[in-house]
Amino acid sequence: GRPKFQISDIIKSLIIMSYHSWSYRRCMHDVKMLYAQGKIKKVPSKSTLNRYANSPEVLDLLINLIPLTALYFKNSEDCLLMDSTWLSKKMYTGGYQRVANKKETPFDSTRKLQVSCFKNSKAIVCAIPTDGKSADSPHFQEMIERALEIGFNIKEVLADAGYNSKANYKFCADNNIRRVFIDFKINSNYHRSKSSLYREQLRMYKESYDVWHEHYRFRVIVEGLFSTMKRRSLNYLRSRNELAMDIELLLKCLAHNFITISRYK
Repeated sequence: GRPKFQISDIIKSLIIMSYHSWSYRRCMHDVKMLYAQGKIKKVPSKSTLNRYANSPEVLDLLINLIPLTALYFKNSEDCLLMDSTWLSKKMYTGGYQRVANKKETPFDSTRKLQVSCFKNSKAIVCAIPTDGKSADSPHFQEMIERALEIGFNIKEVLADAGYNSKANYKFCADNNIRRVFIDFKINSNYHRSKSSLYREQLRMYKESYDVWHEHYRFRVIVEGLFSTMKRRSLNYLRSRNELAMDIELLLKCLAHNFITISRYK
């Protein structure tokens, strides 16, 4: 019989809790300050926040909310950077950061976060939580589509070799994105390539690597974004089930965007 919490109050409280490393005790001071300032109508209890942190509706809301927060940079960004990172499901997993040795890396004990962000502001326009063993390439087109759907004019895309495929190059060409710099694998060739853009970029990579790398070198910016997010909160997840883990990952991204916007304001 009690009145329901407004979802906006819940999201604000969850963002603050994410900023405070998912600690209800440490976030309460800021949540109560929001209440005192009239920015939320009620102070949610720990059980209430936990219930919403395990809600599929909140997951869908966060997936759609992250691109909207990036609209602040709509008129100043046209270069999209893509990468993924792993976060351990436990505090002490060990070895999950050594991604070079993938045969011995325990990806079963991690969740993976696919991210596309902007070159100048580092604002995240799309975030997709996945299983630790999930491949990168299948999410490439979705991350670009989300940026295009909300009105961004993407002219350049930078990504590592995990996103390289002829189909992804063709998708970019079909959407008038010609400056595509996805790192090539050692065995990349022109065989059965229907995309002229793929052939052009591979030729540049092989014959004029310095010119190609002058663009691609800015991809490391997204690595700095991951480092900032993990240092600001935690490099592991405190939630126990996959739904809550995915919501926790998305809240980290949403908190990052609001911090980025506040810095520019």
